[in-house]
Amino acid sequence: MNVNHALLIFKSALEYADFKGINNLLADNCQYINVERNILKNGKVEVYDFLNSTAKRTRDENVAVYAHMMTLGEEIKGKEFFYEGQRGLAIAYNEIDNYAIGMFIELDSNNFINKIIVSDKIPSFRLDKHRAEYNSPPIDYIFYKTPVDFLDWLTAISIWLETGYVNEHSFYDSLADECCVHFQRKNQEPILLLGKENIINDFSKIMNLFFYTMPHIIHDKNNRSFIMYGPMTIEIGRSLAGPANFIHIYIDDTGD
Repeated sequence: MNVNHALLIFKSALEYADFKGINNLLADNCQYINVERNILKNGKVEVYDFLNSTAKRTRDENVAVYAHMMTLGEEIKGKEFFYEGQRGLAIAYNEIDNYAIGMFIELDSNNFINKIIVSDKIPSFRLDKHRAEYNSPPIDYIFYKTPVDFLDWLTAISIWLETGYVNEHSFYDSLADECCVHFQRKNQEPILLLGKENIINDFSKIMNLFFYTMPHIIHDKNNRSFIMYGPMTIEIGRSLAGPANFIHIYIDDTGD
């Protein structure tokens, strides 16, 4: 795992408002630092508890969170934490383009997260659209684990859409044998991919559809979670045992 991988995983956790499993990525001496608010949490347990408490508040207050990969354009307050060209997350609440805070992650020599740094002041940064802009720094991303639960599936598909990279062998192996993909574009006949073999042959063609935007996990007021990628909506169903057994993809790009 590298910093880009960690940021993309945090992007999904923030948008879904659930940090389940993140504790496995934290170093024992991990720190959470909010530079302006003087919040300091020390140690894996304390940091993880704090992240979970913020996620619970997000869910309880029905706050929509949008996180976007970004690169700093210049140094900002706290030179020991920030530098030009640093990768991070720009985070907005309720309004997708109203970015309020920046989040940055540092790894230790064993590639565990040892610092999570948050700033309310990010005066100069650019949003990174990796598939949309050839000058965005590349991400050679492979999802760090086999998808086993709902958040894993949302994260894996969101990252596939964002970066164009996926470990297809791991992804397809994790599908239920009876999985069904239902794909429909407005005013067109639906396409059904029934069974793992058909999905392996054709699913990547759907995932390679390109829109000049970035995906976000939406957790709505009805407790429904799905991925929005421009005009594309992706919903996932799974069996109790874990494998995804239904993927519904709908596109309305008619402008009507």
